[in-house]
Amino acid sequence: MKKHQKHVQLARRKSGFHAVNEIAFVGTKCAEVKKIVQSVAEKLPSGTRLAYLDASHDKEATLPRVESFTFNSSGFLNATTLLKSDKYNDPLLFSGYDLLLINGNHYRANQQIVVLDTDKKASLQKRLDQLDNVQFLIRLT
Repeated sequence: MKKHQKHVQLARRKSGFHAVNEIAFVGTKCAEVKKIVQSVAEKLPSGTRLAYLDASHDKEATLPRVESFTFNSSGFLNATTLLKSDKYNDPLLFSGYDLLLINGNHYRANQQIVVLDTDKKASLQKRLDQLDNVQFLIRLT
């Protein structure tokens, strides 16, 4: 006999490490990743909500004592906050975005785009175990 259920069992939406739709660029320098992300952003429709996740190389960075929320005259926000990146906060933080592009040199994603850059061959070798859902390859010329 079937057990009675009050509500239909709904399937949970699958999420990545940081967002539902996330892609990491791996295999090249951080500056090159930023260029690629900017290029992708320019090609997407203007209404697309796009976010970029990266880590700072600044070893002297200090946490702000005051969280700052500054709006410009058009109403856009520039914020400095103490939010910590982790598996609980990230899905909430990035839930409002259509796509999260990630610097794969610092953070993992459930989809990857591999950039074939001879200067970063060793870095790519270190991340072979993270390359489990490669979408396509980009060859630098």
